[in-house]
Amino acid sequence: MGTYEESYVYIDSSIFKENPAANGGAIGFGNDCNYVYVQNSNFTSNGASAEGGSIYFSRNGDTIHMNNCKFDSDYAGSGG
Repeated sequence: MGTYEESYVYIDSSIFKENPAANGGAIGFGNDCNYVYVQNSNFTSNGASAEGGSIYFSRNGDTIHMNNCKFDSDYAGSGG
């Protein structure tokens, strides 16, 4: 999943499993994503060859709120 326009993203009760990417194995957000809320979701074995094994933001200053989420065996080449 990814977005590259100004946006507000709400994710609820989702499963992200075994997703590969260069940045953000499960979810990658571009320069104009402003707000993300994730709740009741599981991230399992997602991987990035570069940064953000599960979730990646391409810039600083964006807002992410997470509630009742589980991360298991996610990995990245560098940067978490």
